[in-house]
Amino acid sequence: MIVVKDITIRGLKNDSLKEDLPEFYELSKVVENSPWHQNWSVMHHTLTVMGELEKIMDGATEQVSKYLNETIEEHTRRELLWALALLHDIGKKETIKEVGDEITCPGHENRGALKAQVLLPKFDLTKAEQAIVVELIKHHGHLHQIITPGNTERDAQIEALRKAAPHLFWMLLVFCQADTQGSQLQKHRAQEYHTRIDFYKKMLADFDIAAKQSK
Repeated sequence: MIVVKDITIRGLKNDSLKEDLPEFYELSKVVENSPWHQNWSVMHHTLTVMGELEKIMDGATEQVSKYLNETIEEHTRRELLWALALLHDIGKKETIKEVGDEITCPGHENRGALKAQVLLPKFDLTKAEQAIVVELIKHHGHLHQIITPGNTERDAQIEALRKAAPHLFWMLLVFCQADTQGSQLQKHRAQEYHTRIDFYKKMLADFDIAAKQSK
């Protein structure tokens, strides 16, 4: 049984889950080439995202931190985000594709969600918690797509996502900020990177303000 709270970046680097989760280590051989991931292995990106997520959660405001530390059934949202970070790109091995100068993994979210349904029973999560992680894997690319600079429908699409998946929305925001910070977008498309990060920070600040006003 994989205990979520026992998973550490250092442990992963030292092959702590090599026997229980070999699928994760297979990602060391899956290398993308795009503005987001320039010749980075998916495993390297995943570990980087986990590091960024840890920083974001540890540095969260009081209200966001309270939200993340609330328990779903047996685990907190923070722990579910940690499992998400580990598995969010697990479907890239099966979807990697070379088009021109770029090597990307179109559709990896859906493939990863299916793969996660097989892998998550190895974790100490309840079935309902596993289902949340699967949903987050499936939809994390959707949020990235919505806030692409130049999307004139962004605000309407954000509101639609918030209404369609209120149980996922704020977790997605926290994770997608970490996913962006754990990419190479800042190096290759700095303006786009900062636009995206500013959006996440503003949304989470709005959450903090709304939570305080509701008291």
